[in-house]
Amino acid sequence: MNKYLIILIFITCSAFAETVTVTGTHTYSENVSTKDGCDWARKDAFIKAKEQALGGKKFRSEETEMCNEVDGKTSCVRNKLFLSESIGEITDYNEIKKETDEINLEGSNEEFYICKITIKANVEKLSETLDSSYDFNISFNRLNFREGENLKIDIKLSKPIYLNIFQWLPYENKKKVKIYKIFPNHLERNNYIETKNLSLPLTDAHSKKAKYVIEFPKNIDKDRVDEWLIFIFSKEYIDFFPDYPRREDLIKEYMREKSVKLMYKGYTIIKE
Repeated sequence: MNKYLIILIFITCSAFAETVTVTGTHTYSENVSTKDGCDWARKDAFIKAKEQALGGKKFRSEETEMCNEVDGKTSCVRNKLFLSESIGEITDYNEIKKETDEINLEGSNEEFYICKITIKANVEKLSETLDSSYDFNISFNRLNFREGENLKIDIKLSKPIYLNIFQWLPYENKKKVKIYKIFPNHLERNNYIETKNLSLPLTDAHSKKAKYVIEFPKNIDKDRVDEWLIFIFSKEYIDFFPDYPRREDLIKEYMREKSVKLMYKGYTIIKE
């Protein structure tokens, strides 16, 4: 589970779908891999697609640094932090074109590159979400984890609600499942939340053995990776599948529901 990169997106129930073609860009230094640079270009394209399809709604973007001590030296990675509220979501997309070029930045001795990714995306607009009397605040016990550490989640709620939580593993092989439901589960079966302060994993007599243990992904040539949890709040019970091949598959099912709200929250796993 994973990063300093936190994404919050609120969603609803579809009124229309629009297909748009946009190009996302990202400039990165020689210390960043082409794959990571293009991953950020792809995220930029996703945001532009939603902005274009949803009437120019802007997304707030911030930057932060994640630092850790390695062999007595401080290593820092600068990441973009996206926070947004949206009335729609990308339900499917095709990558049409990807280009990378070296560029010169005035006053810098480093080598810099730019990645440009063009996508054709299907954006669905939502027509019915939870009303403003429902409010949520989600926090983790930390944002950076190592192998074997436990994730704990604290959620503040304004009203009783049904809750489903999915783990999104974006780095998984395309042929593998990328979305897993982690709550409710066989130890924590009741997902109707009536308390205003919820701590997960639960500690009652029936679920005291439940743990959310962090695992660094296998066969990944990186020192750190990002993962996300997807929180879906709903007025009515929704019988989601236990897993989905892609995030878009979960979103398509979510978009069919009414009186729902979706939020993403990310964390980072650091390799030992």
